[in-house]
Amino acid sequence: MSDADQGGTFFICGGLLSLNSNLKPPLSYKEQINLLRSRKLRISDECLAEKILSHVNYYRFSAYSLGLRNNDIFKENTTFEHIHQLYQFDVNFRYMVLQLIEVIEITMRTKISYYVAFKYGCVAYLNNANFEDKDFHTKFLEDFEREKHRQRNAAFVKHHNEQYNGKMPIWVASELFSFGMLSQFYSNMKDEDKKEIATSLDDGASSYPISPEYLKSWLRCLVDLRNICAHYGRIYNRNLTGYPKLYKEHSNIRKDRVFAVLLVIKRLLYDKNKWEMFVINLMALLEEYEAVNLHYIGFPDKWDEILYKRNK
Repeated sequence: MSDADQGGTFFICGGLLSLNSNLKPPLSYKEQINLLRSRKLRISDECLAEKILSHVNYYRFSAYSLGLRNNDIFKENTTFEHIHQLYQFDVNFRYMVLQLIEVIEITMRTKISYYVAFKYGCVAYLNNANFEDKDFHTKFLEDFEREKHRQRNAAFVKHHNEQYNGKMPIWVASELFSFGMLSQFYSNMKDEDKKEIATSLDDGASSYPISPEYLKSWLRCLVDLRNICAHYGRIYNRNLTGYPKLYKEHSNIRKDRVFAVLLVIKRLLYDKNKWEMFVINLMALLEEYEAVNLHYIGFPDKWDEILYKRNK
């Protein structure tokens, strides 16, 4: 059962819509609250609970109760406020993480477009001879053309359509790549080119150099997490599907939780001051939302030391 299924099964209930349907009818906010209480959830302020549920979809809100109930029944003394704390934490944490991924995404656009332009030429991204898998490259260009059409009214796209018959140099074209497309572009580059890009990201401060194999894995998991965050998805107590490759020193870290991706972000983020501020803000956020269970986001013992620790 998926996270979404687990989150929604408990709350969206009532009777069957019809004898021919497995879907269930909607419940009013008051009915939702009554149902919660029947499942042993403590609600001290019914007006506040109703207000929250009128702004946060029941289905979305319910996912934060995972780990707080046995099947449909809440664990003893679990409160509505507890679940709401987890929701609020996740919202803030998600935005913090997304801001760092944005920096890495822009860095990757810059590094790749600069490298390709100077080694192969400004429109070399159109030539499948410069890539490992020619069929994959063809599909990539189809995706690129669709994106160019979708953004045809953007000023820079109009300019290149009118002045250059639609041709764009790589440093312009890459601005139309989604992060997923950028990750795919890197994965399909020739091995020696992938190695050069990976090396350009390495500050030499770690005893573990960044290899193309690791960078490919990291980009893929960053794309997955970025998409979750950008679409306001839950990252608290969520199994991530994109597992990053980790070095031996982190062999005890769960790869399917967000902490593993934080290690990747730490390594790829060039602005170390920005990273340290993130850790400080994260510690403050965890102090504010005491309901958070660090196990559910994959945080190990002494996690703060790991995140603060300089790469060596």
